[in-house]
Amino acid sequence: MDSRQKLNLNHALLTLKKPFPWFFNQAEYIKRHQALEVIKEDGDYQAIPGLFEFSLKVPGNMMLPVVRVISEILFWRTPLDQPQLVYRKFRRLRFEPWHIDDFIRFPTQEAVCLLCLASVNTDGFVREKALRYLSNFNIPELIPFVIYRLADWVPEISEIAHQILPQFLDQKYVEAYIYNYKLLYWLSADRRKDLTPAANSIMRVLTDKKAQPDLIGAMKAARPNQKRFLIKTLARSNPMEAIRTALDSSDFQVKLSIIPYVSKLDYAHSIMFLDRLLRDKSRPVRLKTLQYIPAGEYDRFENTFLELLHDPMWQIREKTRLILSVSKNWDFTDLYRKAIQKQEVKPGTVLGLAETGDENDKILIKPFLESKNPLLVSAAMIGLDKFRDQHLYAHLIPFLTHSNGMVKRAAKKIIIEHIDRDKILAMRRLVQAGKTPNKKQILKILLQYGGWGSIVDILFIILYGEEELANMAWVYIPHWLQKIKKIFVEPNREDKDQARSLFFAIKIANLPVPGRISPYWDELEEVLG
Repeated sequence: MDSRQKLNLNHALLTLKKPFPWFFNQAEYIKRHQALEVIKEDGDYQAIPGLFEFSLKVPGNMMLPVVRVISEILFWRTPLDQPQLVYRKFRRLRFEPWHIDDFIRFPTQEAVCLLCLASVNTDGFVREKALRYLSNFNIPELIPFVIYRLADWVPEISEIAHQILPQFLDQKYVEAYIYNYKLLYWLSADRRKDLTPAANSIMRVLTDKKAQPDLIGAMKAARPNQKRFLIKTLARSNPMEAIRTALDSSDFQVKLSIIPYVSKLDYAHSIMFLDRLLRDKSRPVRLKTLQYIPAGEYDRFENTFLELLHDPMWQIREKTRLILSVSKNWDFTDLYRKAIQKQEVKPGTVLGLAETGDENDKILIKPFLESKNPLLVSAAMIGLDKFRDQHLYAHLIPFLTHSNGMVKRAAKKIIIEHIDRDKILAMRRLVQAGKTPNKKQILKILLQYGGWGSIVDILFIILYGEEELANMAWVYIPHWLQKIKKIFVEPNREDKDQARSLFFAIKIANLPVPGRISPYWDELEEVLG
């Protein structure tokens, strides 16, 4: 909803709140009908309390249009799968027991709407009376409100809801249960009483073979969370169809939810689907599938396992090596070496060699630092870091300005773990050259890990940097002052002299100090002496 729609909606709600004049005024009725149209078009569940109050005040001939708007908003624009929200918003509506008798004169949809609102009222007598009337209707829209009352703290009301539920345990209500699927979890999770039997009776309707076409049809337009629920529900009665549908989904969590059901299939299909899941593009799916491979069937997946040895995810490589070790003795290091020599290299190949090899394998990994494939470059950096390779550390700084973000992140992580004064000085040289985006990344590392001397970088950027970087550097002055109060090491003399020179150069250049930084600027002068 844009700002204009919101403004119109607020104006419409205010129009309804105005009291009717004591004399007949056709213009006032027209205004209120126009306001109702606006609310009908743009209103949500938050408008219902105001509409209900208005419905109690209007003349009889205008009440039905108001209730129709309430009905449309309640059943189609209210998150009925959130009981706490429904209670919080509607429990204080001003219902009286005698109101309930009046509601029956409305058409079915509108009568059910008002009775449903009354069924969540704080007054137990109102709730009970509304629920007794609701037992005479069987439209799908009231299903959530029957489910709410199954957990009612008044035993008599809860008993009525349990008596009503069986009339909705029919295949024609499958779509309504799918729409309100979260309430089935809510039923099972209720702590006040055991409602599992009610939840199970509904699940029996959903898992019946007659419901399968509805479940499969609903999956096509379902939201991800709803799709996972539908897949699991379908898997209870038809795991084959559920798995086929899940494998066609682009949502990896849908596939994750179906993996435990693969073992329920016949042997041939189980092996086929497990192999397909092991080759899935999603890493979590591949990893979870490994856990469901039967121990006695490892040999059937040997070719797939040999591919997974080169997986980019370390948990998958490690789990695969463990599985393969069960059947026979493998020389995994030799497998990785041969793959590199044959130039059949993936990032996981380089990482796998680093995990299983020794110092002599560094010579095979180093060439990939020059690769045009950024995935191989970052894998080589991570692999050489495992060997604590000094050649890598000596030539790591330039990777902070690499064109690929993955390489830059890998370089940053390794630098932070092994930062020393030589690396700090090398990064300072890079700050004085290169493009602005690279300077930003390097400057952030210096300010975080450069110790006392990082003030040199801040002042240098203020004096010589581009405007965008200079504005960034000013903001870091208070952070630096706060940080040095916790540093108990004497500053390097060279750093302090250089910082003092830059500070006075900024003063001589008469650069404007941002107003909010002025107090910290004076404090900085005292610190530098």
